[in-house]
Amino acid sequence: MHDLFYIGHTQNPHRRFHEHNNSDLYSFTAKYRPWDMAVLFECGPDKSVATALEKHIKQQKSKEYIRKIIIEKSVVSFPILKAITLSEVEV
Repeated sequence: MHDLFYIGHTQNPHRRFHEHNNSDLYSFTAKYRPWDMAVLFECGPDKSVATALEKHIKQQKSKEYIRKIIIEKSVVSFPILKAITLSEVEV
């Protein structure tokens, strides 16, 4: 097990999660497999919300901040976002 977090956005979480755990390409995500989905936020159709959320989390440069988001399933700076499980996402 590793103490790393991957932060990203996509329109298809099922596909992207599968790619991170199964791609033949050697990459950062391949190096630290297997990955678990800790938290997923539905940002709606406006990609700029997802991009802003990703940027905000990465700018904190804090594993403790990420752990807090995972535990609380919320981001104080983005109170309108709803945490969902991967099974709730349409394929």
